[in-house]
Amino acid sequence: MKRAPDEVIVVDSCSTDSTYEVARRFPVDYIQISKRSMVKARNVGLKRATVDVVAYVDDDVVVSRDWSINLLEPYEDDKVGGVGGRVLPYGVHEGFYMLVRHCDVGRVLSNGRVFW
Repeated sequence: MKRAPDEVIVVDSCSTDSTYEVARRFPVDYIQISKRSMVKARNVGLKRATVDVVAYVDDDVVVSRDWSINLLEPYEDDKVGGVGGRVLPYGVHEGFYMLVRHCDVGRVLSNGRVFW
């Protein structure tokens, strides 16, 4: 079953841009904290979360349209305890990275490189 996340929490850690104005246009739980700290922001978000699966996204990330749906889907298997995603530099063409099968992601090669 594919579905959207149950909640989205935005923790604003002393931003100087239009984070609040953008966030209020969406159905998110917006929290502003007075300390500039990613660790503090993540802990505040985790404490506010009411769901079993929590995913963090930083302010410099662009996710695909189905990112949250694809992140949640593996948790339908009770054996799954954690899920990660592939991180690619924004604006980089396909030739920059290696295409791999779904089951190869996370595999460590003999030279120490990891498929991501």
